[in-house]
Amino acid sequence: MACLSLPKLLLAGDQVMKCPNSEQALCDLLQSFGIDTSAWGDQHAKPLVSLLRELREGSCSLRVANRKRIYRLVEPVFVQITYCGKVLVERMKILPNGMRREHRSVLAEKKALSDQSALHAAIRGIREELHVDIGEGTEGLVHSPQEDTSFIEELDSASYPGLPAVYETSHIRLNVQSGSSAERAFTHCGLPACKPFETVEMKLEGELRLGWEWVEFHEALRSKIKGMEVPQQTSKRKPMIMNDKSPSNKAPQGLSILLVTALSFLNFMDPHSNPSMSAMSDQEAGMASAETNRTGAGLATTERIFIADKEYHNRPFREAAEEALQMPLPVVKAELVFEHRYLPVMSGPQALITPNLVSGGALVQRLDEMVDSDEITFGTCLGSQTWLELA
Repeated sequence: MACLSLPKLLLAGDQVMKCPNSEQALCDLLQSFGIDTSAWGDQHAKPLVSLLRELREGSCSLRVANRKRIYRLVEPVFVQITYCGKVLVERMKILPNGMRREHRSVLAEKKALSDQSALHAAIRGIREELHVDIGEGTEGLVHSPQEDTSFIEELDSASYPGLPAVYETSHIRLNVQSGSSAERAFTHCGLPACKPFETVEMKLEGELRLGWEWVEFHEALRSKIKGMEVPQQTSKRKPMIMNDKSPSNKAPQGLSILLVTALSFLNFMDPHSNPSMSAMSDQEAGMASAETNRTGAGLATTERIFIADKEYHNRPFREAAEEALQMPLPVVKAELVFEHRYLPVMSGPQALITPNLVSGGALVQRLDEMVDSDEITFGTCLGSQTWLELA
């Protein structure tokens, strides 16, 4: 799974505010931006002191956009820990008072100031939440950056009413290989038999118990486990910032489109994590690995288009895209950046893009021209995904 993400473009230039040294100083700061905190602490709203604690812990920050709008930035990191075609899911919580709550999420952690990257936050979360002593260098713990996603959402916060919340969310995939040191480190987490297990956290109120299960990856996608799929709309911030004339805020030229399908979970690089690859012939497995290796080197600078479960090599994009959108597959979302414009794309059987933004015919004609001039090329990951790559 991959995702078109422009967090640095969207947040570029926003001022990071220093953490106030007292609750009153925080209240004064928020009031200077028109934020009324008088109702905080009532009903579902958290008190002002909770926000101050989050700021001091580094689990969030306050930023100012255009010198007039303050918001709270949170950087959640969802960690997809995979093993032999399964992913680790938190299924339930047992609260200190004995109340049981259903939960449907992969491991989640907030990126802290001490974390150099989302990957570092993911590793820290595994250590703290699962009590597994691993690191980036642990043998058999494989990070697949091409499967990572990052996106931005702006939501109204029930915790702090009136203070906008911007979530810069990352999905990190880490695969535990069979027979490795990483597998042995996860022994008390149900491996290698993929048994359910519990972890315990000590809270001020008492003991919090968390129930975990290893779930088939495709089932986790189908049932929309939190942290598995990208939301329909990756940003609720006004797209006008994409047209900012400053060099740091320009969108890249050309085209980047993403169609995420339910088949994007297959990992061709590791036969241990993908049983379907284990069933392939040696020749087929070699073809799949070679294709992935060939395309993987350009992932840092190249966006890719995942279309569906067919090969569209040397076919016009219009024909390929129309067929893909008519397939009975759950196409999750589609977005594009085209000639410095940020445009949402309709993911339905009849429409490729929103007609009031740019005509579908003009866009498809431009895509055909790019294919004909070799500005973009098609390729296939055997049996799973078709991608379109900017040359």
